[in-house]
Amino acid sequence: QAAQRGVNVKIYRPGGILGQTHTGIVLPHHNHLLLLLKGCIQLGYAPMFKENLDISPVDFVSCCIVKFSLEKQSLFSVFNLSNPQPISWEELIGFTSNRGYSIKLIPYEQWRDDYLANLKSDNALYKLLSLYLNMFDLNQTGQVYSISRRHTLEMLNKLKMFYPLVDAKL
Repeated sequence: QAAQRGVNVKIYRPGGILGQTHTGIVLPHHNHLLLLLKGCIQLGYAPMFKENLDISPVDFVSCCIVKFSLEKQSLFSVFNLSNPQPISWEELIGFTSNRGYSIKLIPYEQWRDDYLANLKSDNALYKLLSLYLNMFDLNQTGQVYSISRRHTLEMLNKLKMFYPLVDAKL
């Protein structure tokens, strides 16, 4: 309604936001993905998820929001700030393993039944326990949803900005 009344409205919908590009600084205690990863490190086991992960550094996302907001464009725009180059859960586990953490990938059902059923409260996964104990299988397709990045990619091209590649270094 605000846009219909002439107010410039821009909606920003970021995907997964992680640490700063150069320092990696992030608040891990409030980040679902990092709690899951830390809990898997503590267990030494991770589920074989087929999920692709939409991860972007916080400084890149914040820079996009600032620069996009300063651009004069149509009155109403929605920007889905999700990384067009996702990585797989297995790649993330591989990056983590290559940094010296021993994590073995096992079937989800085995991970749930053998490790989550007896999880102690000092494990980072404990905060997420009800979700993973009762999780239905979303992992058959590798992706739960599809979103349009058209406005975002158009604006990135206009501003000559590029998503950083999520790799082992990042």
